[in-house]
Amino acid sequence: MLYFSHDRSSFISSLGGAVASTPLDVVRTRVMNQKKLKAPAQVSGNGAVCTSRIYSSTVDCLVQTVKSEGPLALYKGFIPTWLRLGPWNIIFFVTFEQLKKFY
Repeated sequence: MLYFSHDRSSFISSLGGAVASTPLDVVRTRVMNQKKLKAPAQVSGNGAVCTSRIYSSTVDCLVQTVKSEGPLALYKGFIPTWLRLGPWNIIFFVTFEQLKKFY
């Protein structure tokens, strides 16, 4: 019965982790994967062709995402994240408790 309470609390804590981290992961992934937009014939003073990015900053990515897709867009991939964190937390906390008893 002790493990059952650990399982439930671990799974619920993974829910909190997923709620807190999923928006940050979505923004991080979008900023990292943004493609450069090809600017038509924009040449800088030294002759290099200038390109611009979709997002100018992390905050800009967050604002553009919410404006264009709504706030729920920040939670894309929430279920897989929660289902990944749930078993990990259960294994971690049960193992941690057993190691505390052992040492």
